[in-house]
Amino acid sequence: MQTFRQHLNEIYGLKSVKDLVFSNLDSTMVALPISKMMFARLTSEKKRARSIHVTDFEGFKDLLPLLGTRKQIATMNKTRFASVVKMGVSAGGGIAVVLEGYPVFESNYDLHSRVDTQGRRWIDIDQIADVSKDSNIEKTLLGKLHAVRTKIIVEIRKKFNFRVQFWEYLNISLPNRRKEKEEDDELRDAGLLDRTASRRQIQGYAIRRYMELVETMVWKPHVSEVIELLSGTNESGNETDWNEIDLVETEIVEVHVLKFDVRQWVIDAGGDPDDPDDDVLSFLDDDDIAYHNGTHDLYMKAGYNRRFKTIIVNNSDPSGIDDTAHKHIKDLFLKQVRYNNARR
Repeated sequence: MQTFRQHLNEIYGLKSVKDLVFSNLDSTMVALPISKMMFARLTSEKKRARSIHVTDFEGFKDLLPLLGTRKQIATMNKTRFASVVKMGVSAGGGIAVVLEGYPVFESNYDLHSRVDTQGRRWIDIDQIADVSKDSNIEKTLLGKLHAVRTKIIVEIRKKFNFRVQFWEYLNISLPNRRKEKEEDDELRDAGLLDRTASRRQIQGYAIRRYMELVETMVWKPHVSEVIELLSGTNESGNETDWNEIDLVETEIVEVHVLKFDVRQWVIDAGGDPDDPDDDVLSFLDDDDIAYHNGTHDLYMKAGYNRRFKTIIVNNSDPSGIDDTAHKHIKDLFLKQVRYNNARR
């Protein structure tokens, strides 16, 4: 069974905090961290909201340890969702989880935010520019990040007498604490060590200051501008088929699970589901039914229907989603939007 970290790595491209903090500004993978506490300080804290997380059985199991924590869960409630339903719920997913939690960050675009090893989400700067069609915001944010890194390098040189030349140099591979101490002691005894702290301490300081200064020097002056660009209210915005709402401190409201409706499938094909000798039934054996109902059967066998309010959604299309099931999921998305609007 996949661990949650393995699942995130496969879906979102899990990165270490170090790799994200010490990324090269010339790369296309420069990202900004987002968290509930950070955005509560920068903006007014938002009310709890409901949104939907589309997943499969393994993803559902991996979702459970995140409930009630500050680890962010990517959800959506946008109503232009035909492609989401067909590609997400029906294509190997089969589960739409209605979650309620505090929204950390909302965008009318899918930003493909990434997750670090601590469960924190990061937004790629080039994604903000790409979806909003505003190249100036990318230049502005990268410029502020360069200022953040320069400031930290100056601080490290003064505070630790460590003459780091390049930001990326701080992303060095560290031995274990004992080995690092032995290496430092040897250098110190030989009179070759000028820095006043271990490499681990210096690296930790750089990461901590990076988080602090990204909030005050990057996000604080520009958070309103970025939110406006990603809200779809700007003139140049081109919306995608789904949005992104990152929730924390979540709870499950209800779970909607697709189930293959064999009886309706036979009727739609012109057969008689009550006749065991019907020719249509010859095209479908028990293994086929089990395959199409894999997510549903695993969910029910695990007893999750007894733990959570569960709605079974019959679907007679084995390769996609039929009109009735599509309408059910469509109405489910609209219901969450109406619920949130009523609480504002």
